[in-house]
Amino acid sequence: EASDKCLQKCITSPGTALTGGEKQCLQRCMERYIETWETVQRTLMQRLQSEMGSNSSSSMLGTDFNTTSFS
Repeated sequence: EASDKCLQKCITSPGTALTGGEKQCLQRCMERYIETWETVQRTLMQRLQSEMGSNSSSSMLGTDFNTTSFS
């Protein structure tokens, strides 16, 4: 999907070879896509870790170890 968008943006006149400007445009476009993907992935992982941390501590708060029997 990203490569299709970069191709549409950077190659205005398809031919037998890419021009220097087209190559540079494609490289920059894909670099931006990768940087954005890494940022989204990092943010999602941080959010998931934060939610998992809050869920495990809240479930531990509701446990009464004095009344739990291990028979």
